[in-house]
Amino acid sequence: MFLMNRFFDGAFLMFGFDVISFVNSDQEDRIDPMIQIFPRMTKCTFRKYGVSGDQEKHDALCILPLNVVNEKIYVFLWFWFIILTILTTLTLIYRVIIIFSPRMRVYLLRMRFR
Repeated sequence: MFLMNRFFDGAFLMFGFDVISFVNSDQEDRIDPMIQIFPRMTKCTFRKYGVSGDQEKHDALCILPLNVVNEKIYVFLWFWFIILTILTTLTLIYRVIIIFSPRMRVYLLRMRFR
């Protein structure tokens, strides 16, 4: 998750919270956090050769449809990483309790071999 945050220049750690607040906010006050990271439209510059052989520069707006898919994938990944972090933390706490508590080990053995 920290590598993804570094890749997105510090915008990934709070990405899921920003998306949740975006969905829950009023229609008038909304600023889409996904568009800030994954723009759907951008300026493109096309160069082509004109009649005289010189390069002509044409500016246009380009639509990036793959960014719509990318933003959904990264929202899913953000929630997946949060779920994995919670489960890993709970498992780590469980293991530490078992290692440092002899009573808990005895209790678990008794429960298992009833």
